[in-house]
Amino acid sequence: MLPTILTEVSRLDPSRHDFFERLVELAEHDPLFAAQVIHVGNSVAYQGQAGPVLSVRVAIARMGSRAVREILMTMGLMRVFRARSDSARAMWLHSLQVAIASARFARETRARIDTGTMYLAALLHDVGRLVMLDVAPDPLGEVDETSFRTPAEIVAFERSVCGLDHARLGAKAAEAWGLPRWIVRFIQVHHCPKERVPADLIESLDLLHTADLLSTLLCTLPGGEPYQAHIDRIARQVALQSEADLSHGSIALHIPAIWSESHEILDSLGL
Repeated sequence: MLPTILTEVSRLDPSRHDFFERLVELAEHDPLFAAQVIHVGNSVAYQGQAGPVLSVRVAIARMGSRAVREILMTMGLMRVFRARSDSARAMWLHSLQVAIASARFARETRARIDTGTMYLAALLHDVGRLVMLDVAPDPLGEVDETSFRTPAEIVAFERSVCGLDHARLGAKAAEAWGLPRWIVRFIQVHHCPKERVPADLIESLDLLHTADLLSTLLCTLPGGEPYQAHIDRIARQVALQSEADLSHGSIALHIPAIWSESHEILDSLGL
């Protein structure tokens, strides 16, 4: 079962005057979520600000409503799929990086989509793989997306092991959870050829594929924060293959923050 807070937070409108109060109310409603929000507010990422965080309200004020909204959605999904193995943790890191990068790129390009919706859709784009890890952890845990040359090879392998691919399975899960229809469709077609993608999803899927490639390249680096040479190489490769309206320079500027934010969230949540 998906925690109710995830769907409720995903439906909040950041432009409403009561957005902050509704976010506080939802976070306080669940003691575990409240404790985790306070914990993140006291994490290394937010050190240096005055005094320790002792309440959800102060934590949200310190971190910012947008950041807390994204963290709450991440916590909700992590409550369902816990990282019990190195493979699952790697998948979580990838999903987080893709979500963070997709939201940042949506703001950068002024895409016609709410960045919170973009974040959640990107966070969930591979949720079918998390389901599959529970079903067939051994064969699926031994491979990742870098093991394949094309998305078609990923899909074919998953169908041979589980009978269906992670995009279809993820869409079924999102539909069962009552998530917005747009997100269900987004998950279902994210590996489809562009000519088969509905027009209203093309812009957001271009952002997703750009973020996905960036994260895949980041995850192939040796341990530790990427050096400037890594950043320049990855940014150039992503810019060459991306169909989103992003330059090499703008991609490079985002990479350090994408790397650090994703690791800070995993560390703050004990993963």
